[in-house]
Amino acid sequence: MLLTDILVKDVEHCNEAVREDEKLRDIEAGFYTLGEGIDKEVFLQMESIFVGYCARLTRIAYLQGLKDFQELHLILKEDTVDILAQQIG
Repeated sequence: MLLTDILVKDVEHCNEAVREDEKLRDIEAGFYTLGEGIDKEVFLQMESIFVGYCARLTRIAYLQGLKDFQELHLILKEDTVDILAQQIG
């Protein structure tokens, strides 16, 4: 299915971009450095909240991107398959 293929490919691209982003690695290292002086259970709860927050934020941003793309499609009045073929290659 086209949508499933798009989502899988986008997740792969996002994972690659996240892994390669130096600023994100620095932020993550800083987060875990701060956690070194905190009770382990409290830190695990903080980490769970932080991860949930980031996952939700990412999902909202991604879905907003899909919505924006759909609106762009309506404005351009082109076939979505053609637009995706141009963007994905």
